Amino acid sequence: MQQSGFIRPRRPAAMRIGAAPCSSGECPAPPQPLPPPPRVREAMEIAAAAAVAVAVRAEH
Repeated sequence: MQQSGFIRPRRPAAMRIGAAPCSSGECPAPPQPLPPPPRVREAMEIAAAAAVAVAVRAEH
């Protein structure tokens, strides 16, 4: 009787979906003082927009 699903999950589900880790600036106090480069910020905005679109689509 193995329930590895209840014993194993160390990471939140959002991390598995592909959410940016804490170091990218989502934390209240990000460890890096500099903002991400424009390309990284653009990619993060695209990823955020995609996540919102998926959430909206899942609700309907």
